[in-house]
Amino acid sequence: LGQHGIESTGAPFIRYYVIDMADKMDVEIGVPVAAAVTGDDRVKRGVLPVGRYASLIYRDVTRGVEGNGVLIDWGAAQGLKWDHWQVPEGDAFGSRYEIFLTGPQDDPDPHMWDTEVAIRLADELCPHPRPLVWPARAAKRRLGPGGRGEKDLWWGSLRRLGKLTN
Repeated sequence: LGQHGIESTGAPFIRYYVIDMADKMDVEIGVPVAAAVTGDDRVKRGVLPVGRYASLIYRDVTRGVEGNGVLIDWGAAQGLKWDHWQVPEGDAFGSRYEIFLTGPQDDPDPHMWDTEVAIRLADELCPHPRPLVWPARAAKRRLGPGGRGEKDLWWGSLRRLGKLTN
């Protein structure tokens, strides 16, 4: 980006297209920018699809698999359907990503870094462009043990990314 004079407008993220924890994954590394840009041989332009997402913020980079599991289990308990299907290479997703909310610039201890994982809900659950929130809760809710400043912390939300059009 720097070679093209483009500045990031937010935290970097990883988008997961296909996940196979026992083998290879199809992923994309991205950074948000203010406006559409042209790419080159190495850097391509992309977008995160609009829609409703369930998300969870976990603390400690070593707890990513566990944090993803908490979100997936919670979604199953709520009867949510992910924008997800099986392919020979593993579990494919219409949109699943992790964004790095904090990092070494905030705290040298990676066990204190916060990461948000978000998975888009299946389109049939998103017929109207309205946000979905946790039952009787605000946008953030603690999903597990811990408190602010502790390593064992989960926050979750359901939200809409972008504007849906008919």
